[in-house]
Order: sequence, then C-alpha cells, then structure tokens
Amino acid sequence: MSAYDNRGDTYSSKGEYDRAIADYTKSIEINPKNASAYNNRGDAYSSKREYDRAIVDFSKAIEIDPKDTYAYRNRGAAYANKGEHDRAIVDCNKAIEIDPKDALAYITRGVTYWIKGEYDRAIADYTKAIEIDPKDALNYSNRCTAYWRKGEYDRAIVDYTKAIEIDLKYALNYSNRCTAYWRKGEYDRAIVDCNKAIEIDPKYADAFSNRGTAYRSKGEYDRSIGDLTRAIELFELVEAALKKVGFDVTVLKDANYRSMDLAIKRYVSRVRNAGADTISFFYYSGHGAANPNTRINFLIPIDVTEAETEDLWHQSIEFTEIVDKLSAQAPDATHYVVFDACRDELKLKQTGKTLGSNKGFVPITNTSGLLIAYSTAPNKTASDVGTVSGPYAKALAEEITRPGQEAVMMFRNVQLKQNFRPC
Repeated sequence: MSAYDNRGDTYSSKGEYDRAIADYTKSIEINPKNASAYNNRGDAYSSKREYDRAIVDFSKAIEIDPKDTYAYRNRGAAYANKGEHDRAIVDCNKAIEIDPKDALAYITRGVTYWIKGEYDRAIADYTKAIEIDPKDALNYSNRCTAYWRKGEYDRAIVDYTKAIEIDLKYALNYSNRCTAYWRKGEYDRAIVDCNKAIEIDPKYADAFSNRGTAYRSKGEYDRSIGDLTRAIELFELVEAALKKVGFDVTVLKDANYRSMDLAIKRYVSRVRNAGADTISFFYYSGHGAANPNTRINFLIPIDVTEAETEDLWHQSIEFTEIVDKLSAQAPDATHYVVFDACRDELKLKQTGKTLGSNKGFVPITNTSGLLIAYSTAPNKTASDVGTVSGPYAKALAEEITRPGQEAVMMFRNVQLKQNFRPC
C-alpha cells in the first residue's frame, strides 16, 4: 500500500472524502491494478452518496480481482442505496458464495430484504450474521426491526435486550425496546427504558416522544404533554434538515390539484436540467389513498370535495406519474421519493364502502435509480399524533442530518423510530 493509500484512509476516517478521493486517484495512477484503492475510493464516493461513481470503482476492483468479497458486498450496498434491490441481492449472494463468513454481506442482504418487505428472509440473514459475530450489537438490533414488522414483539424485546447487554450506551436500543413494551401494554417498563435512553442522550427527541406516548396510554396526560412538548422543541422539520445538508429546497403548502401538478412538472424539469449525478429528494406529506378497484395510489389535493364517487380519483394526482416522470426524464440522477401519506384522519367513502377497509398505499414495483420510501407499511395508515408534523417527518428530519450514513441505513433508522404509530 502506498503513502497515498494511507493518507487517503486517514482523510476518509476524518470525513474529508474529497481529499481521500484525490489520494486514492493518485494511487491508482501509480498502480492501475490496485484493487484496494478502487475499493477505498468507491467507499468514499458512497459516503458522498455518489453511488454511480462508487459502482464504477467497485466494478473495477472486481475486474482486477474476481474473488474480492469486499467489492461485491459494497457494490451491493451501493445498488441498494440507488433502489436497485435485486442487483444488490445478486452482489451479496456472490460475496457470500466467495466468503460464507462475511457477516457484513449477510447484513447488507438482510437490510435489502427488509426494505423489500421480505422479513423472514431478512431474519434468516441477520441470524446468520449473529452466528458469525455474536458480539456485534447491531446484528441484534437489525433482527429486532424485522421481528417488529412481523408483530413478534416478545422476540424483538429479547433481541433489544441482548443488544443492550453488548452496548449499554446505545440510547436507540432502549428507546426501541420501550416501544415494544408499549405495544404489549407494559407501559411502566416502556417508561423505564425511555428514562434510560434520555439519561444517555438528554437531547434524544424520540425518547421523549415515546415516553410521552406511554404516559398518555397510562392516562397521565400532564406528563405526556410535557414530554411531547420537549420532543417538539428538539425535532427539525424536513425542510430545515434538507437545507442543512445542502439541498436547494422548494416548498409547496396546502396545494390544490393545479398547483400540485404544476409543482411536480417544475420539479422534474429542474432535476432534468441539473444533469447527471444530481441527487433529487421529493417529499410529500398529506392525504393519500389507493383506489380499491384499480389498486392505483393517489395523492389527494386540498380542493377535493367529493369522496363518494369516482371523481375522487379524477381530481387527485397519480402516484406513479411522479415516479415515471423522474425515471424517464432524469434517468442519470439518483432519486429519493418519500411519501408521508395515508393519514388516519382521512375518512373517505366510495359507493358506500369506507376506504379505510383498504388502508394505505399499495406497494409498487421498485424502479431503477429511485429509492421509494413510505411512512407506513403496505396497506397501513400514518398518524399525525402530537404536533406540527407527524412522527415520520420528525424521524426523517433527524436522520437526514446525521453524518456518515448511507441512504438505505438512514431510511431503516427512520422506520425504526416509527414504532408508536397506530396501524
């Protein structure tokens, strides 16, 4: 390894990725067969969320060394971050084939299965990672999330407890175990865990929010209000979070059909004109529902006044219209599309049938180049309990500004923080 590699590693450890990339590039110029330098530069590009460049470097490392487990695994993670989940799984499969003891390859594949809603497969991968490395608390935390999604709260609690035993100072595990106890109706245990999370991190907004919800469930409304008020003070909204990390943000509030349609067209045009390697982030918060007959998802503007006829769908924005336009008109960009919709408060009927019987959005096929995130599981609704913004918005704002996270892990952590949302 050259001095450039070593200095690049040091810059990367400090989060100075541009400097690290410059050093790895110099190392590659000196030795074009240096697979390690390609891998390291790919890692730096991934940290900057430049996934296409990362994939090129990991592919070059694989070309030099077809048995490079590290390159396959990390290219898989880059594909997952781009929303290309099937490609991610293929690469993880290859990494595991080369090295069946690569715990991180199982974790990466497990996270990808989790995003796809294939929780049993995710659990199998996390379990394998635990067998390989039983001292890594994150492996247990990952498996917890899959058990949680399946409603197996006792198993989730066992895993959170094990993760806490390994790492006593990780507030997130206490806060999440709190939510599992809350789901079981064990409110006093939930409060004890949130107390511990707050002791570790006095600015941990979710712990206040979770404890406040537990107090409310016990009927201790004054305590609940105090905690939820504290949580509000600590949360950043999505707009502020995106601006903080460098996005050029346009906000549209209380939109009718015409203004929504126009804003979407302008947004797609801006992304297209920004050119290749652009990162776009589309966030929608509001009412949405799936047509129970066609299974097409719609975003519902504020000027929809009639919910009893087919006009509801004619006056709403089709979900796939946004996705298809971004994919077709800006294929070289990386897109994050977030739908914080399907509110509990929206009571719609159609020909006498309450849409609540078919709650939430219907899952759609993943589209290459887009990572689509929902505030709810398929066919569930989202809550606005508490405050200025719903639980999803609060968690998203906090995680967007957390440094050094890859996109897939960021959205997984956001989902982890939703556990109090009524379904």
